[in-house]
Amino acid sequence: MFTKLDEINLINASNASDDFLNKNFIRSETEFEDFDISSSGLPLLVAADPKVFIFRPKDTFKIAKEKILKKISSFLRLFKKNPRKHTNIKSVSLIRLNLSPISKIVLICFFLFQLLFPFRYVFYPGELFWNEEGYRFSWRVMLVEKKGATDFKITDSISKKYFYVNNRDFLTAFQEKQMSFQPDFILEYAHFLGNHFKGQGHQNIQVFADSYVGLNGRLSQRFIDPKVNLFIKKESFKHKKWVIPLNDEIKGF
Repeated sequence: MFTKLDEINLINASNASDDFLNKNFIRSETEFEDFDISSSGLPLLVAADPKVFIFRPKDTFKIAKEKILKKISSFLRLFKKNPRKHTNIKSVSLIRLNLSPISKIVLICFFLFQLLFPFRYVFYPGELFWNEEGYRFSWRVMLVEKKGATDFKITDSISKKYFYVNNRDFLTAFQEKQMSFQPDFILEYAHFLGNHFKGQGHQNIQVFADSYVGLNGRLSQRFIDPKVNLFIKKESFKHKKWVIPLNDEIKGF
């Protein structure tokens, strides 16, 4: 039983019937140009020996590229004022001239967002790698290495009784590692703990974090203000004043 090639290879088709060959393989350059990849699979060309078929990946990619461009052409027609019934591949380069004003505004806003949003960190005080405000979806995400240790204290604000939480009761080792040095994770986990113990009947709950973090080989320092009740803090785009500033300066852009 013969199958089409899925890698560069040779097939001896001496035992294949003519009907099988005509149905599954192409035999000329003309036929190759009209070959439909989506319906027929990988194309093959006949070599000098008619019983040996050779896979031509270069030509395959050429046809695949043309098909992709045709799809793009069909998609971009949706943004045109007066889309024509038929659009060939050569019109792709001209479509940009026929975009409606609304489409142009949408595209301009999209690309401006992609360009400017990663720079939002400049509006926050402190070091980006430390407080991570504006860190995600920025262009500096691969320049940081942090390690931390964060424990949580649950306190009754009236009686002042407290106890410490064993993080392994709620988190895996990997989750605890990631939580220990990321402010938004620490805040989310603090709210989880507060709600958890509130559901168990504890009253007047306060959640404090005892957190130390080391950044890019530096000695660890206190990361979260231990006097701040994280259970009443909300996640937002505002500056997190409960993150203690880094006692150092990072040079560079």
